[in-house]
Amino acid sequence: MKGASYIINLCVGSKVLTDPDETNFPTDIKNQKKIIIMTRRIIFIFLTILLSKGLHAQVDNVSIDSVKSLLCHNWGFRAIIMGGQEMTNFNETVKYQFNNDLTMQRVTEKKTEKGIWSYDPTKSLILIKIKKTTLFVQKLKVGDLVISVGDGTDTNKNSLGAATALKIVD
Repeated sequence: MKGASYIINLCVGSKVLTDPDETNFPTDIKNQKKIIIMTRRIIFIFLTILLSKGLHAQVDNVSIDSVKSLLCHNWGFRAIIMGGQEMTNFNETVKYQFNNDLTMQRVTEKKTEKGIWSYDPTKSLILIKIKKTTLFVQKLKVGDLVISVGDGTDTNKNSLGAATALKIVD
């Protein structure tokens, strides 16, 4: 029998393995931690890529009038979305007001910024432009609006999948 420093106890089914030669697993804890960290990184990268590919689902085959009826409201902060997870414990006061004439305003505690919005029915894409910032509507349903940075076509601009979820406040 080998020394106590080599003994590992791994349960495989009902059999307890005590000889490190019987397994393919690394026997020292540093290697195990490295494998766990590497596995988590690979899973995180995979999920990030997977979630960023889904950014284009928003408004499908609807008229500009339908988009206006869904979008033209006063919207207030509901949550930050990061990697598919909604985080609601932020003290955010941003508000968006979308108008039928394709203008809009973003209001924070410190300033009010004017902008425009547009809808391209061929791409099912709603773009928001405020000064030099371009945002796109990631999701628009009754009472639920999710906006994200970028033009909706380049997922590299928002590789973490960060977005802002809004709710109607008017």
